[in-house]
Amino acid sequence: MPFRRWFADHDASHPVAYSVLTLVAGVIAVMVISVTISVQASNRAIAQNIAQERQSQLERERLARELEVAQAEKGRLALCFVVETQQNVYREAAPSTPAGRKAQEAWDYVASVFNCKKG
Repeated sequence: MPFRRWFADHDASHPVAYSVLTLVAGVIAVMVISVTISVQASNRAIAQNIAQERQSQLERERLARELEVAQAEKGRLALCFVVETQQNVYREAAPSTPAGRKAQEAWDYVASVFNCKKG
């Protein structure tokens, strides 16, 4: 027990209350230390969980964007197929009316807007 020698040097008896008080202080100190360690471990686990959720959300958003881009490209390719088919029709039989020529120009314009190769 701390101060045992001090009590002996001063011819004082070792008080029981001092021993109990030292024991209680030690128990409280151990409890505070264990709670502090537990709280820190919990906070670390929560922070790690939040970071994993954030990473997971970012990954889902990235996959959704990739899917959206793929679907948009698929739609563009379908449109280009229709445009190229219509352009081929006008190439095989040149339009003889002003309305037919305007329609051919419109299909050529749509092809350029959507970057469709000329068939």
